[in-house]
Amino acid sequence: MRNIHFTIKRGTLTISALAILLASCGRQERLTELVNPFVGTGGHGHTFPGAIVPFGMIQPSPDTRLEGWDGCSAYHYSDDTVYGFSHTHLSGTGCEDYGDVLLMPVDASFAGSVQGRLNNGDYRSHFSHANEKATPGYYSVHLDRNNADVELTCDSRRAAHRYRYATSDGNGFIIDLQHRDKLLSGKISVQQAADGTHPTIVGHRVSAAWNPEQHLYFAIESDHPFATVQIVNDSTQAIIRFADGVKEATLWTAISGVDEEGAVKNLHCCEMKDFDAMRTAADSIWEANLSKIYVEGGSKEQRRCFYTALYHCMTSPYLWSDADGRYRGQDGQIHQVEGEHEVYTVFSLWDTYRALHPLLTIIYRQRTEDFIYTILKHYEQGGETTMWELAAHETHCMIGYHAAPVVLEAATAGLLDQWPDSLKFKLLEGLMVTSNLQEYGRAAYAQQGYLSSEVDNESVSKTLEYAYDDWCIAQFAAMIGTVEQDATFLNHIYDTYMRRSQSWKNLMDPDGYMHPRRNGGFMTPFEPTEINNNFTEGNSWQYSSYVPHDVYGWIEMQGGADAAARFLDSLFFGSAQLSGRDQADVTGLI
Repeated sequence: MRNIHFTIKRGTLTISALAILLASCGRQERLTELVNPFVGTGGHGHTFPGAIVPFGMIQPSPDTRLEGWDGCSAYHYSDDTVYGFSHTHLSGTGCEDYGDVLLMPVDASFAGSVQGRLNNGDYRSHFSHANEKATPGYYSVHLDRNNADVELTCDSRRAAHRYRYATSDGNGFIIDLQHRDKLLSGKISVQQAADGTHPTIVGHRVSAAWNPEQHLYFAIESDHPFATVQIVNDSTQAIIRFADGVKEATLWTAISGVDEEGAVKNLHCCEMKDFDAMRTAADSIWEANLSKIYVEGGSKEQRRCFYTALYHCMTSPYLWSDADGRYRGQDGQIHQVEGEHEVYTVFSLWDTYRALHPLLTIIYRQRTEDFIYTILKHYEQGGETTMWELAAHETHCMIGYHAAPVVLEAATAGLLDQWPDSLKFKLLEGLMVTSNLQEYGRAAYAQQGYLSSEVDNESVSKTLEYAYDDWCIAQFAAMIGTVEQDATFLNHIYDTYMRRSQSWKNLMDPDGYMHPRRNGGFMTPFEPTEINNNFTEGNSWQYSSYVPHDVYGWIEMQGGADAAARFLDSLFFGSAQLSGRDQADVTGLI
């Protein structure tokens, strides 16, 4: 894969050359040193600082917040208490989930369970950001409660914890499956090793949150044998102690969405490196991936901003299929990947179809093909293409059927050229079936040519985004129309969806605004700055130029190029104040 080269001049980012080889850069600056994983962990950023590798299955990270909108990633920079370190985390989402399989080091001062149950208030610890560090693939923090140091690193399917204790005796760690989401079922058990020295802790956790039935299995091994294992609270919590004299210990963990066997296989899928070797490997993986785009010039702070943003672009979707190729499907059944593909999860398509997936199509061609393979499997197993999928569950969050532009982007880039026609037709079928579901106002939209506000909420945004998705379906149908006997059928699909793609015109009022409609007419009163239930995290100003598939048609409807320019200029010259309801995700106008 060739890399992309940019030059920053006068504070702006401009393309200076394309497709240069990394070896020709001759630079000394390590890109991983420019990334700050703490960016986005404050305010309403909803990111986490823990150890990850690009698109990896596992995300070991500190958990400082158990619930709430600003606790969606389980970490917030304003907190000074950490409950422990769990292995799954969401970045940038507005709904709570994950935070699975919490580990926390303890020493002799931790007495254990009370009435057969661990209380997280007893093992949580104060910490200071001055004693916290995060770089790509690595995280560390000092725990004030027991004067212990914690380090985390990972590879694509495994995490490593290294604990350094202040004293020699009574040290160990707890496992808490009751942490965060509602626990539907869980179990911790210990499998003794053949040599009796290094047992494996295995278990499962089925929980309910955004995903109402999330299945997760885990395996944990230690570089020291266990002196005692106390399992409590119906086998959902455990206190594990090392023999006296152990001041430093490393734990390796792996997870699976399939079963305990899958977690064990993921744990042993490749050579078991020591902690420092795994950390070094993670840093090298990040260096290679960040180097897919190289920028020069500008200030160091500008380069930090760029590479931290690029780092976040390489967070999800997450790897979902196990090392043996098995994965849990949308139907709840266990499936096997075909060929060399991998299956992924966490597809936040309303957030990512506009810019992130087009970027990934350029710099991750094979991985993008696997994304499309995953979308196809979602349709085959769940009856619809991806909307907002989380751990083998379609959440139906946000709006649109935005698998369509992601598929079209990949097809336009030639990533599906080698796919058999049968799979391309199956993808097209899935996109059409999804576009014609009765839910979310789609049937009314298709029948009427727009979605009316009395039929469904967010009617303007849905109409505009459905129209764009319909255009993408039409273009994809045209691209795969190479089979002679299917030409008539594909032409009909193309014509149908191109006609649907013009639905945006039915919402534009004489002043050029995308205007909600009710009972056949435009709603009154109308204020384009108003945040209300007719728009998805936006208002008329922000949606009135959303016709990415028919820009020239939009210009014509505005009354020509000069009128369109005046309309766009007025967005920048108007007041920055919003009206209507308060919505934290919408911060104002320019």
